[in-house]
Amino acid sequence: MIKKHLYIKTPKGTFDLYNLYTLLGYAIYIIFAVFRKIDIGGIGGTDAIAYFNFFMNANIPYFQYIKSMPIEIGFASVLWLLRRVTDNYLFILLLFHSITYILTLKFIRYIKCKNLVVIMLLNQILLSQFNTLRMSLCIIISMYVMIYIAQKQFCISSLLVLLAISIHNSAIILLPALITNFYFKNKRVNAYKISFIICAYMVVSYASYELLIYYFKNMSKYFLYINNIFSFAYLSYIFILLTILFGILKYKTLLKTNYINRAILLSMTALPICIFLNFKMPIFYRVALIFLQLSYILAATELRAFKFNKQNLLLSLIVLNTIYLYSGARIYNFFTIDLQYIGVPYISTIFR
Repeated sequence: MIKKHLYIKTPKGTFDLYNLYTLLGYAIYIIFAVFRKIDIGGIGGTDAIAYFNFFMNANIPYFQYIKSMPIEIGFASVLWLLRRVTDNYLFILLLFHSITYILTLKFIRYIKCKNLVVIMLLNQILLSQFNTLRMSLCIIISMYVMIYIAQKQFCISSLLVLLAISIHNSAIILLPALITNFYFKNKRVNAYKISFIICAYMVVSYASYELLIYYFKNMSKYFLYINNIFSFAYLSYIFILLTILFGILKYKTLLKTNYINRAILLSMTALPICIFLNFKMPIFYRVALIFLQLSYILAATELRAFKFNKQNLLLSLIVLNTIYLYSGARIYNFFTIDLQYIGVPYISTIFR
């Protein structure tokens, strides 16, 4: 939790300025996220019109809808149930964006992150949700999976993994992550066991390659992604690998900072699956987004753990430069590339 609070004394007592800023941020975000024009041509977000149509088409019998919609059963079921309640898509936007905002804020407070740069990285999911609604929800759930794994509540974390998979198939990468953490539940982590698990996952990724190719070739919406060689995020993988390296070097210190780091580092044993399959099939860049968000969490705690002193001055400089240079690259990428996917130029429906 936040250690220091600012208060304004009022006749009725005290008022927490932190909560005021939180509500103000929420109000601004919701106004922009909910009251935006959504139409064909990428207006309001590249995939925003598709999610609008998914919802509006949910006014048919359940099994007919599930069979006809090219989305995962969990997300489709939620849309179908909500369609029974309302036909106003603004309510749907309000619901999903509120969930993402609140859960992201609670998570940032859970890891006690106060670094503005890392907070920006963690919050980028709020804007990407303008385009990829399911993926954003999936990533949020993945973050909370790490919390429950760290608390050794594997029943809850398993249910959350299944929920995430039912929203977006990319969350299937959480299964090997969950298995690794469960294996080390009451065991000491050592290099030999980790190496064996990583090798096993590499064999799994190689063995599953042909099956996945067959699956994607029979899914028309994914076929175009198979041969697109420009979706392998080299810079993101370098950042992830460096945060893992730093986490290993400062493992004991990170555990003292927050035990979630153990869960994240053990989950990273599944990263080779993602790298291999992403190199072969660029559609797997979506799976990489989960690892990227987890690496942001590592970066947040690493910034707290690494302090300047004579013993680790060089290491601290490498950590800071890596995090801030990558953050700068992400910000540049956002303004030069990502803006087109989240619906810029922005058109508000309030003043139309």
